[in-house]
Amino acid sequence: MKPWELFNLIYRKVAPNGGRIRYITVGQNLDYQIYPDLENRVCYVLFQQTSGFRDWLANLRFLPRTKPFEKYCDVWVHGGHLRVWRSGADRVLSDMLDCEKSYPNFEIVVAGFSKGASMALLCAMDFFAFTGRRLGFAGFGGAKLALCGSGRRILRMVAPGSSNWINRSDLITTLPPAPFAHAWKNIVNRRFNPLDLVLNVRREHEIYDRPEVYP
Repeated sequence: MKPWELFNLIYRKVAPNGGRIRYITVGQNLDYQIYPDLENRVCYVLFQQTSGFRDWLANLRFLPRTKPFEKYCDVWVHGGHLRVWRSGADRVLSDMLDCEKSYPNFEIVVAGFSKGASMALLCAMDFFAFTGRRLGFAGFGGAKLALCGSGRRILRMVAPGSSNWINRSDLITTLPPAPFAHAWKNIVNRRFNPLDLVLNVRREHEIYDRPEVYP
């Protein structure tokens, strides 16, 4: 699936074939859905963007919290997003394992937009800790999740060779402030304009549905 098609599936809930998806909500507004792409033999685990007042509260509660990561080390991550993920993680991971049984030999890719990109990365971490298997990842316009260098290295380890699409004029991708940082970035072809960070927040945050912005 092309990046802009995947973004439309996550954000506008419209598949390339014209079908539509409906998110499942668990825990503290953790919105997800599993979409099997039969043509390309991929199961996409999709996480929805910020969609209400409770989500905005979670975004603002970014003070870092530790997430134990098996035998490696404790990882410092966005506290509000970690709370949301923990509130429904068991249900999501259980559905992913059921999906593997229903669609053997399909690749699993976790994907999300905005807050959903953080959920997808946290999901990849827990799936790796539980199964020892790495997942594909595609993020669009996500906030910074990890606090320290070791945390960013672990995120790259659990989802290698993946795409974290960032528009430099997208305000959401600049938050929270340092020392938070992205694990890695794939920059879209969009000229940086500092005025857009404050004057065109929504437009720049939703730019990922345009094929021409991808290299």
